[in-house]
Amino acid sequence: MTTDLPNNTASRMLLRSDGSTTLLLESMLETELGVRVIGQQTVRGESIDGSIRDLLEAKPETVLFERYSELETPNGQWVSRNYVVAQIDGMELFLGQLKNHKIPLGKLLMSFKLAAYRKLLGYGAEERPLDGRTVRLPYKHYVICGEAGPKIYIREAFNPNYVTVPENSDPACGS
Repeated sequence: MTTDLPNNTASRMLLRSDGSTTLLLESMLETELGVRVIGQQTVRGESIDGSIRDLLEAKPETVLFERYSELETPNGQWVSRNYVVAQIDGMELFLGQLKNHKIPLGKLLMSFKLAAYRKLLGYGAEERPLDGRTVRLPYKHYVICGEAGPKIYIREAFNPNYVTVPENSDPACGS
């Protein structure tokens, strides 16, 4: 098997995994990844897509944490673009660390031991602008659940230079 990227086998494992995406990407790339925070804020649930709010069992008046970030290589090349929505209740210390440090979410979750499990919602490809053209980016999305239920929603879109787009015929692809 070749280790050249993008690699279909490694990409399939990444997209179907319910484990730490950060650790899997670092294994694929054989390098540590950093995080670049594009924006983060607290918002009322009514400003979040209703399907995401429903997954988190949040009401329109619930205050949620929203974050846009990228995992990047040491030379600044983006590997994944991430959208995160999290419940705040019971996670204040964790979210404080997330706001104040440039630690990838997956690594921070492991240090806090907050995640009971991840539930993969689906993966596939989406049309997005990239370098002045529209391309298909592979993505996956999932919720991270704690003991009391869903706490964090994550959607990750991947740079096609590192992760291949899944085949349309794959029956496991979700929305």
